[in-house]
Amino acid sequence: MEGRYESGPAAPIVAIGQPNVQKRRLDNPIELPGLLSLLSYGTFHSNVSGLGAFPEDTWPDNIELLYYSFHIMAGLGTIFICIMGLAVLLLALKRLESTRLMLWVLMLSFSIPVYREHRGLDDR
Repeated sequence: MEGRYESGPAAPIVAIGQPNVQKRRLDNPIELPGLLSLLSYGTFHSNVSGLGAFPEDTWPDNIELLYYSFHIMAGLGTIFICIMGLAVLLLALKRLESTRLMLWVLMLSFSIPVYREHRGLDDR
């Protein structure tokens, strides 16, 4: 969900912005021109449909939550790709095992498992 309200060619991708549902626009956007068209259709000049192209009763219930959660997900994914790329580079240079900071970053970037309550494990 990129927060586009209007359809159009050469659609920019928004790095940061605040959706304003009442005015149907993004406030304070930082845009990268043409990249949304490129990511969606493979060319910079493709037409990308906005929310205005669809009936309002089919819009998501909470546009702001969807917008921010999508950007957090995409940002974290980019960070994790960069971390793994750097780890692969250090592994190829045979320096991964000796780079203590990178080992800590790798360890902390993995998901922490959720533990069940102690009572539930003992009742077997």
